[in-house]
Amino acid sequence: MFIIIAGSGALVYHLARDLRQKHHQLQLIVRDPEQCQDLARRLEMPVICDDPTLPRVLQAAGATEADLVLAVTLNDADNLVICQISKRHFGAPRTAALAANPNHVELFRRLGIDAVVSVATILTTLVEQQATLEDMISLTPLAEGKIMVTELAIPEDAPAVGKSLSELALPRNALIATITRDGEPIIPRGDIRLHAGDRVLLVTKAEAECKAISLLLGEEAARNL
Repeated sequence: MFIIIAGSGALVYHLARDLRQKHHQLQLIVRDPEQCQDLARRLEMPVICDDPTLPRVLQAAGATEADLVLAVTLNDADNLVICQISKRHFGAPRTAALAANPNHVELFRRLGIDAVVSVATILTTLVEQQATLEDMISLTPLAEGKIMVTELAIPEDAPAVGKSLSELALPRNALIATITRDGEPIIPRGDIRLHAGDRVLLVTKAEAECKAISLLLGEEAARNL
């Protein structure tokens, strides 16, 4: 599938990384020149540095051939324009947009956007369903997505249970900053063994994140990031 992603920063990086691992063909459009250079270097792929709301830019990105256009800028109005131009002017079969304001979700759908994602709405639904947020993996990108701080709950069937930190052999660019057990913090040392129910704070470079989580929680958990 050929996918155009228009956005910025860490979100574009992680979308592109994950979609490319699934063998999709990508074209990124990023407005900020520094972010363009950073993404091109880290992903080792060309990035169009321009305004994605302009028809000429979308055309240059290949909107006439795109199977899907993802608009994930931090501006709802820009995301709407990107999707509408892609669909109406270039015939993109599917468009998807990020909506920071949950009140825009229904409007976007009425205006023809195929899929609209509102983080606020997703979190509200989780709370309403009494989801245990403590059991969720919370990810915080730092340094424009170069550093990931990940809080993990270790389940009973995790491959890390019973292993010492030295036995885990985490990647070079990953470390466990803290361990919380029964509400008490533990200073991580090589001989400390992980127990089911432990909460660990994992700090990694972005490229080491999946490997580290795979060692702690298993390959399936890493794939679902």
